[in-house]
Amino acid sequence: MSGRMILGLSVGGDPAAGGFDFDRYAAAARLAEAAAFDFLLLPDQAAAQPAIRPEPLALLAALSVLTRQVGLVATASTASSHPFNLTRSLASLDHMSGGRAGVALVPGASTAEARSFGLDPADTGLQERAEEFVAVMQGLQDSWDDDAFPRNKATGQFWLRERMHYLKHEGRHFKVRGPLDVARPPQGHVPIFAAADSEAALDFAARCAEVILGGAADLENARAQGAALTARLADHGRAPQAVKRLTRLVACIGRSRQEAEDQAGAMPPPGLVGTPADLADAMESWRDAGVADGFLLQPGGGLEEFLGLAMPELQRRGLVQGERGMSTLRQRLGLPSAASRFA
Repeated sequence: MSGRMILGLSVGGDPAAGGFDFDRYAAAARLAEAAAFDFLLLPDQAAAQPAIRPEPLALLAALSVLTRQVGLVATASTASSHPFNLTRSLASLDHMSGGRAGVALVPGASTAEARSFGLDPADTGLQERAEEFVAVMQGLQDSWDDDAFPRNKATGQFWLRERMHYLKHEGRHFKVRGPLDVARPPQGHVPIFAAADSEAALDFAARCAEVILGGAADLENARAQGAALTARLADHGRAPQAVKRLTRLVACIGRSRQEAEDQAGAMPPPGLVGTPADLADAMESWRDAGVADGFLLQPGGGLEEFLGLAMPELQRRGLVQGERGMSTLRQRLGLPSAASRFA
């Protein structure tokens, strides 16, 4: 691997502002776009732990009008969502943003979230539900052909009936006739992200995800995780090239290592503490070892300060370039176009 990396930014709420400081999210989105990040990811769980926060799809819809390039990725649980509602929201966001929507699917529920929906977080059926959820979601996105809506004022023909498709899905967990009441998303299928931080999550990611988020603490662990993922992909008939592998990295940087270490006490356990050159060295080593196509960064400390220090070094090394010709999130991720099953 060489050259440009995929770069994402994880942004949570500010506890001091109660998690609902929209101006903070808006500033983060603008900064992420100006710094040429490929996407912004909003972590989420539908429970008031550890803090309250806005619903991610509603927030991303608002952020979509403030940005033009950066991808917008919401987190959603397949245990506490229904595929029709989630697909409808994601397809709408994809249209509103010009093809920049993505979704990080969680194939289960936290204990706190389970209590809100009457779920058992230990239910082994949640994994099966998650896989069926993805099948329904992707099928619903194919409800309409890309040319289903000619909107011909001269003839009065708004849509073509033969370009509409019923899903007629009947499974163990869902019975969904369709069609979706939103035109096919600009990306065809909204890209699916998934974490690989447990055996069950790894299996779901290997089956269903296009972007897989790892969380190894060091390069050797990353190699081991990569080997496990490659084997699991093969088990499900998928090639390693079918997915993009991103490493989640909590990073605290300063003008000197001492400054970074002084700041690191008031943040989540960092994956990296050091200077901008230390950050760039680590990212290059993981990329060159073939274990990461990019990174999902969670900055330690202030976002503006982090970007002000980190981005000049990453840009100088050509690790982030921000090509403006790539208009959709799929293009920025280097994923192939998603063909309809009815094409």
